[in-house]
Amino acid sequence: MSQQSETIASLFRQMLEEPAEIVCAHAEVIRGAADDIADEFPFDDVETLAMLIEDDIDDDEEAAATARAISQELRRRLAAGVRKWPRLKIM
Repeated sequence: MSQQSETIASLFRQMLEEPAEIVCAHAEVIRGAADDIADEFPFDDVETLAMLIEDDIDDDEEAAATARAISQELRRRLAAGVRKWPRLKIM
């Protein structure tokens, strides 16, 4: 496992320790995790990050579901041509 994959796996473990009690909260955790990964690896493109996550899915079903959700979020960003979603300002 590469250093990069180990760092991503470490971020997954941290995310799984955070409770996500409702779907909205879970979505926020996934978006936040994708933001963290994008920040942690600023020189890698979004597609590479998504592939690294997909390649590193383990046997723990909860961790695998979270990894797939983060990978899907990164792929949505790739399709939209953004690395991170812009912050919304509510006025």
